[in-house]
Amino acid sequence: MQQQPVFCKDGSHRSAAEKKELKRRLTIVAGQVNAIIKMVDEDKTCDDVLLNCMSTSNALKSAGNLVIKGHIESLFDKKLDKDDKEVEYLNNLFCRLNNK
Repeated sequence: MQQQPVFCKDGSHRSAAEKKELKRRLTIVAGQVNAIIKMVDEDKTCDDVLLNCMSTSNALKSAGNLVIKGHIESLFDKKLDKDDKEVEYLNNLFCRLNNK
């Protein structure tokens, strides 16, 4: 059963600055994916394709980490109890991200 997300900041999930930075990073990732597709079409070496896939994967993880950072910061804006739903939610989120 999937938990309902907890709003990060006063009913919105991220600030305008956070949105801008996240969109910038995701646009870069999209460009990297398109470049990999072109590399496949041009029959580039496996080494080159794999290296670019790994780089793109790391860039996507970095974007995800930015989302997590903002979420964690928003949770610590308010005092959390050990038994708070937000703490359980955050723990489950980390477990899902780590595929555990």
